[in-house]
Parts: sequence; structure tokens; C-alpha cells
Amino acid sequence: MAGRHQLQFGGQLHLEFLNALIDHNGTGITYDSQYTALFDPSSGSAYGAVPFTGFSGASFFLGYVGTFRDTAKRPAWDLRDRVFSGYFQDNWRVTPRLTLNLGLRYQNMPAQSIAGNFAVGFDKNTDSMVLARPLPDMYAANMTTPATVAQLQAIGVKFESAQQAGLPDGLVYGNPWIFAPRLGFAYRVGDSAKPLVLRGGWGMYDSQTALRTWDNLTGSGIPYGYPVQYSVNNQALAGAVPGVDGLPNYELRSVPQYVAGVNTSKVLDNPAFVSFTPGCCALQFNDPHQPPTRDMQWNFSVGREVWSGIVARASYLGTHAWNLPQNVNFNAAPNDYVWYTATGLPKATGKYASTGQNAYDTTTYGSITEYMKRGYSNANGASFELERRYTRGIGFQFAYTMTNAFTESTLVGNGGGSSVAPVADFLPGAVPTDFDARNRFLNYQRDTALPHHQLKWNWVADLPFGRNHLLARNAGKFLNTLVGGWQIAGSGTYQSRYWSLPTSNYGPASNIQIYGTKYPIQDCSAGACRPGYLYWNGYISPPLINRTNASGQCTGICGIPSNYTPSNVPLIPYGSTALPANAPANTNVSQFWETQTVWVPLKDGTVVRTTMNTSLPWWMNQYVPAPWAFNLSASLFKTFSLTEHVKLRFNADFFQVLNNPGLPTPGGNGILSTQNSNNSPRDLQLTLRLTW
Repeated sequence: MAGRHQLQFGGQLHLEFLNALIDHNGTGITYDSQYTALFDPSSGSAYGAVPFTGFSGASFFLGYVGTFRDTAKRPAWDLRDRVFSGYFQDNWRVTPRLTLNLGLRYQNMPAQSIAGNFAVGFDKNTDSMVLARPLPDMYAANMTTPATVAQLQAIGVKFESAQQAGLPDGLVYGNPWIFAPRLGFAYRVGDSAKPLVLRGGWGMYDSQTALRTWDNLTGSGIPYGYPVQYSVNNQALAGAVPGVDGLPNYELRSVPQYVAGVNTSKVLDNPAFVSFTPGCCALQFNDPHQPPTRDMQWNFSVGREVWSGIVARASYLGTHAWNLPQNVNFNAAPNDYVWYTATGLPKATGKYASTGQNAYDTTTYGSITEYMKRGYSNANGASFELERRYTRGIGFQFAYTMTNAFTESTLVGNGGGSSVAPVADFLPGAVPTDFDARNRFLNYQRDTALPHHQLKWNWVADLPFGRNHLLARNAGKFLNTLVGGWQIAGSGTYQSRYWSLPTSNYGPASNIQIYGTKYPIQDCSAGACRPGYLYWNGYISPPLINRTNASGQCTGICGIPSNYTPSNVPLIPYGSTALPANAPANTNVSQFWETQTVWVPLKDGTVVRTTMNTSLPWWMNQYVPAPWAFNLSASLFKTFSLTEHVKLRFNADFFQVLNNPGLPTPGGNGILSTQNSNNSPRDLQLTLRLTW
């Protein structure tokens, strides 16, 4: 303390150690009917089975596996994260009515790392994988094997050191100079017993990538992980597996070498079961520049006590975040329509069939995914709150918040964020060539995880039973122990939701109409009739609209009003008789009703049939309000004093106490089915907690 100044300061040393084992997915076995079928000697060189023999269920019970597959993964490794921080803040009481908060936080964030530096990166300048440690060290630590590296090199993979790529030892740069200022104020207007109080603040905040996210995104691709598979019928394994003769259906003609649960623990150890072909495997790596995710927040509020013990507050809130995580596969191949239309060339065949259309590398790699920090988000909102602190047996909080939130990086999967497709994935001139402009064009959208409108409330109240209460106010000790001291509490939300418009149809689009629950319908198109509503004018196949059988029973979707007009239709609508452009003269167009089929002429004079998909659908990233969601939970509880120091608390917790089913979101055809509830059913949880 120094006069009117309260000076605060401190430091923090954050050392995080995580021993991480990568998720081991991609493992499986397949049973088929050949092991339990009878060989047909009359089938000749086809080596076929006697008809109506063999059953995959029987093979399963006998443990006779037709195909073993796994995705090899690296062993567990140790991740490291260090942060060195310090802060200083001055809480300055300028006048009896005005207080300022002035602060600054400094952080040094060394690069997150792997103990032993077994990191892998990628050098776009030389098309090479970058190794933080030499290959012999990787072999010694079981991060990969010489056979794996040899096969990778055989399909064109090149390796170089961190020094050759001009990168630091761990392949990622640290962030030694991070400053985060904080400013705030509080001002009391007037000297009344219930003054109006103004508050405001602005600050910057930052965070590192979670080690779990960072590990899972970068530790599963080559050269750490790769597919391994052994199919008993694989004729190419002749010579590599004893007995395999290179002829069809070896499984049908042989005694099983492996029986599940008996001798299969090392069935995939044979190096011959690892086979790399161009485009077979994924490469994932970190952008060398990994700045912390940063967030700037600001707020302003006006509040006062409006009734005894009840405070009202109105606030404006805003935030801007940048350096949000994104996964960018810059080697992604365009879809067939974009490829044919943009290049006028047929697709690659043969050895490079799976890589020939790639945006970056057409001979070696499949996906090349770079984990980078390039996204940003914005949010603005207003909040109105009413609060009564717990006094005289009752307390509550009620708040309404309106938020408009937009982001480039919707956090999906393991937190890698959205992806930014390369320019080659779109028709010429369709998207910006600048990365950040393209990122905004493709990904900046409403963040539907944050409701636009939200009402929230919670409360706690004493029940009016027991001594000195409305009921049983003169109860004796025993009766008061049973009925007195009970409390009820709860919380609830009522909030808006969004659903995304469909993106599959490329025919003409028209105005969207939201009907809500105005038109009840019966959807009998799948056989059983299910109730629902025509929530909006999505596309319904014309033959299904109000279709009935000869007895007048609904067999389609019934209850569709006569004024219904779909907001979107397929490129070739139902009933069309016009021949699409470039289609052969003998085309039966009815075979392609309700599809997006197009015929694209190529440079060699041929015409190829494909499905229209520009990767920029009419309603990309467009969201429409859905039915609001409601939730209410409550608890009944009491604490019994068994002795002065021993307490027993009883809780009866009712989740979704009103058992309100709620309305789900509608489908792309406009139908909101009430077959399933939006909310989970009511749950009752009874607990006893003993404390001493």
C-alpha cells in the first residue's frame, strides 16, 4: 500500500509434463465366409466355392480371420510446456468515487517440445520431411523403422535436418516477448445510499495450445504412423508368407495359420505387410511459428441496487481473438467436377491415380496437413442481469444475453480448427489467392456454439417448514429435525439455436420461408408413419408430396400445404424433359432426375459425366434460427447435524425436471421430425454425503 495506490505484483513458473500415447485407432479384423465354405474342384482356375456354403458367422466363432489390419503408431513420448510469467498492477483510488486498475502481464513462452526432440516437420522449399533428430536416433527410440523409411524413400520421400531447413532444434520457435496490458475503472455516481455504479475494463489474454491437442495432431502421420494389413487372399504375398501360392482364394483352399485369440498377437509383425504407394499416407506437421492464441476483451456496465438486496446491471461485452488454430491440408485434391472443368483433362490413372490431382505434390504424398495459428474471431453482445444475494431464505440470479459471434476457426475434432482449402480446389477465379482473404471468404461464419439469445437463471430458497417458519413453527426437536432446514435450488436456460442450410442442390434457389409448427405432417415415406412439422420450405421430392395409396392411406409426406414451393431444387429437377448441355443425344434424362449430374467436355474431345460440385454451394455457411431449447433442473436437499462435527447431507437432484421433450432441428427437406426428443429424459439422482 502506498497512499491511494494498492500495488500488486507476482510471478509464475509453469512447467507442464505430459506422457502421451497417441490414439490407437484403425485396428480391426474381418471375417468372411471362405474359411467355412467348401472348395469346388469343378471351378477350375477360378478356385471358387460350392454355392450356398460358407458362413462368416461360423468363421467368427471359429476365430478364422480373413483380414488383419492395424495402423502402426509411435510409442508414448514426453511433451514439455514451459511458461515464465510476471505481472504488476496498480489499483489507484483516484478519488472516493473513482478507482482505476492499471496492469501489465509479461510472459515468456518457450516452444512446446518433445523430450528428445523427436519432432518431424516439412520444408516446402525442398519438398522434404524435416527431422529434428537423425534417423538412427529415431530407430533407437522406436519412433520408426529402417524398413519404413526405405519404403517412404522408394516412393519419393526425402529427409533433411533442422539445420538444413534453417529451423531451430525443436522445429518450432518460442515466443519470449508477450505483453498483456489490463485497464479497468469503477465510478460511483452521486452519494445516495443506492448509487449508480459505472464499471469498465479492457484487457489482453493469451494461451498455449493444449498439449493433448498438439500431440494428437502432429504425432500420428508418417514416419510415425502407417497402415499395416494382412489379407489371407492377397496373392501378392506369395513367397512372403509360407504356403501362399499366388493363386486366387487361398483362404478357401488352406488350413488357417492363425486363429484369433490363440496365436495372433504378432500376426502383423511381418515387414511384407507394410506397403507404401504414392498417396498412401498422411503427413502432419507444425508451422514453425506457433504464437499463443491471443484474446482482447472489453466491457462496460451500469448497475445499481433497485430494491433491498436486489441489484440490476446492464452490460456491453466485446471480444476479438486471433492466432486461432487451423489445420491446413495444402495438398488437397479438387473434386472431379472442379478438376474436369478447370483443367479439361481426364484424371490420372495407374501408379499416380491417387496423387495426380493433388494441389501441391502429384507423385508422393497424400494429405499434407500443417497445424498453424491463422484464424480469428469477433463477438459483441449485451447482457441484462438481476441478482438477489441469499438473504432471509431466498436468493436468485436472472440474466438475458444477446451475442453475435463470428469465427474462422470452429473447433472440431481434437481442437485443430477449420481448414483452408488450396486455390486449386476451386474453379479459376472463384476464391482469393491470398491466404488470409481466402480463409475469411471460406470460413468466417457465425459461431453457432454461442446462442444469439440466451436466458439463464438460478435460485435457492428455504422451504417454509420447521421452527420459526410458516408451517410447523413450534415443532419440537425431533419433528424439526425431520421437516426443518430443507432447501430447494435449481437452474435453467432458454436459448436460441441455429441450423445450417443444405448445400447439396445446385438448381435455382428462391426465398426461404420458416413455417415453424404451423403445418403438422405425417412422414410415411420410409414405411412407418412418423409425426412432425413442415418447419421450412426445404426440397421434398414431388412424388412424395401428399402421396396416398388406393385406400387413401398416406405413403409419402402428407400435410404439405398447397402453397408450398421449395426454396432449392436439384440441378436436374424431377419431371425434366430437356436434355442437359453436352449430354449424349441418346441420354434418358429421367434416369438423372433429382441429381446434380453434368456432362463436361474435355480438351481431347471426349465428354465425361460427373456430379456438379463447385465446393462453393449457394448457401455455404448460412444459418437459420431453429426452435429454441429449454432446460430446467432442480434439487431438494438438507444437511443433518449428527454431532457437532459430523454432518450428513441428502440430495434429490432432478435433471430435466419437467421432462420436456423439446423440438429437434429440421432436416434439409424442411421436415422437423418429432420421432425423437431434443432433450434427454428426466433423471433423478439420490445422494448421501457424510462429512466430518
